Amino acid sequence: MDVQLIPGKVALITGSSRGLGRAIARRLASAGADIALHDVDPTQAGKYGEVTGPEEVVADIESLGRRCAIFYGDLTVRSAADSIARDAVAHFGRVDVLINCAGGDIGASGGKPVPNDCVDVPDEDVRVVFDRNLIATMNMSRALSHHMMERGDGSIVNIASLAGMLPCAQSAIYAVAKAGVIHWTTCLSAQLREHGVNVNCISPGQTQTARFLATRFVDPELLANKGRLTRLGQPDDIAKVCLFLASDLAAYVTGQNIVVHGGNLA
Repeated sequence: MDVQLIPGKVALITGSSRGLGRAIARRLASAGADIALHDVDPTQAGKYGEVTGPEEVVADIESLGRRCAIFYGDLTVRSAADSIARDAVAHFGRVDVLINCAGGDIGASGGKPVPNDCVDVPDEDVRVVFDRNLIATMNMSRALSHHMMERGDGSIVNIASLAGMLPCAQSAIYAVAKAGVIHWTTCLSAQLREHGVNVNCISPGQTQTARFLATRFVDPELLANKGRLTRLGQPDDIAKVCLFLASDLAAYVTGQNIVVHGGNLA
């Protein structure tokens, strides 16, 4: 078990029934936080075989001695985000930490847009990718900001991407949406600073989640590489930085975008 860096805090992590969000939830729970899990519906947890279902994820968090509940809703809809925020606060009494992790390069059909470039990407995919990544992050941030402002305390961590910082001929809409998440972070941090609420961002590089492995070709040599910095990123690499930003170690850190990619700019 981790050192109790955030004992008794309540953390809401969006998109957390599997993958990166689940790793963040587990890391924060091991550091003392009670966890509000979220996903769009109960089918998402088992989609890539990581777990059998959401009950397994909840039980895993509870096995660490922490309270856990899961909430469902489409964060691209403002009223759904507001409802999840209200329900989480009602269940736990408050929310101290919000991690906006839900997103991905996922188009209207549920897979990657085809084509997935700047010029010919379908209009419906442009809207869906922006909604899943930028609008969902904005909706959930706004849903909990007043709660944190009134308490004069809180931490919001937005998960962007290295793609949001580099020119991307492919996955361009996803990259632009994540660039928006990075700038949303700086704008929101400026407004919430006087209320004592920290707002930061993490931009991961390639990270070995079950969805990542299932939806793209990965060089077997990269998968086999176990070098300290030359390996493929692991979900817990991102989760550790989330824990830092959620803790008092980062009490004087706000408006920042931390890139976590082992120095790999690919």
